[in-house]
Order: sequence, then structure tokens, then C-alpha cells
Amino acid sequence: MNSPTRNVPILDEHSRAFLRLYARHEHEIYAYVMAMVPNWADADEIMQETCVRLWEQFAKFEPGTNFVAWARTVARYMVLAFRKRTARERVHFSQAFIDALAEEVKSSGHQSVDISDQRKSALVECVDELPKHSRQLLYSVYHTNQSIKVIAEKLGRPLAGTYQAVSRIRKALFRCITGKLASGA
Repeated sequence: MNSPTRNVPILDEHSRAFLRLYARHEHEIYAYVMAMVPNWADADEIMQETCVRLWEQFAKFEPGTNFVAWARTVARYMVLAFRKRTARERVHFSQAFIDALAEEVKSSGHQSVDISDQRKSALVECVDELPKHSRQLLYSVYHTNQSIKVIAEKLGRPLAGTYQAVSRIRKALFRCITGKLASGA
């Protein structure tokens, strides 16, 4: 009696290359998505969609270039598409917040970002430690869905100065969170 034939797909080199790269960098891509999406279930859904899109677009990826950077770009578009689909929900992060956070993750030089309860607690503590005017500016930028230009005009501040103030606050928060996590506080 012959043994049953198993239907095992034979992968071509293109498929194997994608699977190797994706498996090696899945954690980094997932961490990037989690940095922009506060809900684990939403992040999981976005990751599934991102994986499918990466697979569909892999022919456009140039071997030898930075797979993680390419995958993060695709993931960012998937986050934006998800946000557009779920825009009816009452609470969500503004586009400015997602852009700022994505840039901070990208420029931090970290290979992966651990979005954990400790990090969230550190963020809350660090925001509480900011001067009142800085907290108000953050709220204006990230929760009112107004452009920085409109906020600067309302505050009677120059546009460039407002951008710089927001950038300084984001950097201060990043340093504060990093310090709290490093010290275990």
C-alpha cells in the first residue's frame, strides 16, 4: 500500500525570499504598527492586512535594500487605511499624532519598539510632569484635529516656533519615557 500523497506546496525562490525576510522582521513591523495603534486587536488586524499587502507588492521590493523601511512604509499606509475605515469611532488619534509618532519611532534608531503597559504608564507620568502650557499645546495639536497653523494663529505664535515647541515636547517626552523605563520607575 502506498503512503498518502501530501499536498505540500513547493515554494519558488521569490516566495522563500519573502518568507525569510518577513519572518526575520515581523516583530519590528508589528512594533511599528503598535506604536501607531493603541488597541492590540486593531494592530493584529492591521498586521494581517499588512502581511497580505507586502506579499502582493513584494515584486516591487528591490533585493538588497532595507526591507524593514519598505515594510514600515506599507504598514503606515495600512494604518491610514484602517483609520479611514474606522473614522466613525468616537475616539482616535489625529493624523498629526500618527505622523509624529511614526517619525519618532523611525528617527529613534531603535530596531524595535516595545509598546507595553510600562511604556504607557511612563507616557502618562511624563505628560503629567510637563508644564501646563506644554500639556495644553499637546492637547491642541493631538486632540482638536486642527492644523498647527490654526493653533499657532490662535495662540498668537509664529508657525515655525509652534512646530519647534511641539518637536521639543515630543523629544522631552521620548527622553522622559526612555529614562523611566531604563530606571525601572
